[in-house]
This record gives sequence, C-alpha cells and structure tokens, in this order.
Amino acid sequence: MKSLKMLVGTSVLTCACLSSTSTPPEPSYPEGVTKVTAQVRGITCPTCGAVAEVALRQRLPGVVAISISQSQQTVVVEFAQATGAFSSAVFRDAVDDAGIEVLTIQIDACGVAEETQGQRWFLAGANRFALDDGGRVPVRQPVCVLGSLDDASTPYRFTPTTIQTVATELRPT
Repeated sequence: MKSLKMLVGTSVLTCACLSSTSTPPEPSYPEGVTKVTAQVRGITCPTCGAVAEVALRQRLPGVVAISISQSQQTVVVEFAQATGAFSSAVFRDAVDDAGIEVLTIQIDACGVAEETQGQRWFLAGANRFALDDGGRVPVRQPVCVLGSLDDASTPYRFTPTTIQTVATELRPT
C-alpha cells in the first residue's frame, strides 16, 4: 500500500493507493475450511473422545474448538481462519487412533467456485475440491457453503447442501 500526499490549497490530502507490487487485499470472509462435522462409530466412553480430541489438536493446524458427542456419535472441529489445507486423511487417522471410525464428513467452507475445462472446482483457502453442485454455486463469487465431502475419490468431491453468498467487500492488508 502506497500513501500519496497532495497539497490542495491549505489542506494536505492523503490517498492510500494500491501499487502493482502490493499484495491483494484479503477477503472479508473466513476463506477456507472453517468447520468439519463427522458422523462416526465407536465412541463407547468419554475416554475415547478425550483421546480423539488430543490427537486432533496435535495433528490439525488451527483448531479452535472440538466437540465430541458419545450419544450422537459425532466429532465437530472448528478452525481459525486461514490455517492451511484441511486433510481428511490426517483427520481420519487422528480419530482412528482412538478406535473411532469416521463414516461421513461434512464441511463448512468459504471460498469461490471456478470452472476449468468443463470441471467445476471449489477453492477454499488452500483446499481445492471437485464440485458436485449441478451448477448451483456461482462462479467467481465469494460464498460460504455447507456440504458433504467424498474423500474416497481423487480429487476429493464436494457436494454443497447450503450455499450463502457473502459480501465482496475487501479489507486492506
């Protein structure tokens, strides 16, 4: 960001201008995977959940909260903004260390859709998922989505169930 000062009459005006060498402004929405909810099987006691929580905190960057429910058989992990790529393999391994099996993974993520050579992609921070959305997610428009992640396929396939557009206001870096 460059600052340009101009003398106009007796007043000095300051203009903040973006130079071609500056970094682009950061989005005003939480870009990336913000939450993972997994339906699991095998949480048989509070100790299992505690072991899974420790493993998840040690292996996944940017974890801000973990909720594990024995009665609902769910694991929910919330992430800080811009914590890097979410790895379902690391998530599954951490939960597996506690003897818990991951059945399904649902993610909340914010980013943009793009289309390249007929394939739609969802870019959420450092993550890039093949998009199975029937064309519902607008291209090149910031959105936050909730949906299921098929991590058995390569590349991972993401099927959004809820799509919310976000304001395109940019904040300076």
